[in-house]
Amino acid sequence: MSTGENKNGIAKLIIMVVVFLVVVLGLAFFSGRRSHQIMSELLKNEMVEVARSAAMLIDGDELIDIKEGDEATETYRRIYDNLSVFMKNTSAEYIYAVRREPGGRYTFILDTDPDDPGQYGEPVVATDAMDDAAGGMPAVDDKPSEDRWGVFYSSYCPVYASTGELAGLICADFQADWYEDEVGTQLRLILLLGFIAVLFCVLIVVLVFRNAKREMVQRTLERDEMALAKSMAEEANKRRNEFLNMMSHEIRTPINMVMGMDEMILRESVEP
Repeated sequence: MSTGENKNGIAKLIIMVVVFLVVVLGLAFFSGRRSHQIMSELLKNEMVEVARSAAMLIDGDELIDIKEGDEATETYRRIYDNLSVFMKNTSAEYIYAVRREPGGRYTFILDTDPDDPGQYGEPVVATDAMDDAAGGMPAVDDKPSEDRWGVFYSSYCPVYASTGELAGLICADFQADWYEDEVGTQLRLILLLGFIAVLFCVLIVVLVFRNAKREMVQRTLERDEMALAKSMAEEANKRRNEFLNMMSHEIRTPINMVMGMDEMILRESVEP
């Protein structure tokens, strides 16, 4: 194998390695984005389940009857305590109940925040997910919203009275940082696994490349040795032929002289 063929073979192998790495990195990037979407959906489903579970603790007929000044009533305290205890066993930062007012506004019914609770009738920042929940479908925010308590992703679940009327929404706030950290942690784990997979693939490619290069060098050495052996054999054969030709000439010359002298002696002996 010539040097040019070696270089071509190595160049093809390098191209194959580069293409392979590009494909692997592309798959890792696509998998990372897809995994981010999946993790976001899983977290949002978990957040919706928190709001739904909290809503199941509430009697819609009791919630719809709560009005300003009821904070000391047994009904209010029962709803407050149920939501407060439930909140402590979840990842939610706050859990509270809101009411949809005429015109599409939302206001607090009660808030379980022990330090700075929203007051009855205080406006709540409305979101598209809140409107979806008011329409009967539990929902979660696609993007965080900000109020005086911070920046949150929130989930919502409707609660209905026995008459079928919307009694209110149970809302669960989750810190935006918590949400991003949860998604980011899973994404980093997936990317780490992808990076390890890429390194493993690169290691395999390097080993294959080294073996292929070693094999090409070995082939070249074998071909060079065969060419050298052939050249040496041809040279030896050439020298043998030259030697034989020379020896044939050297042997024929004295023989011819002897034969010539024999002929002269025979002629002289025959003459009188």
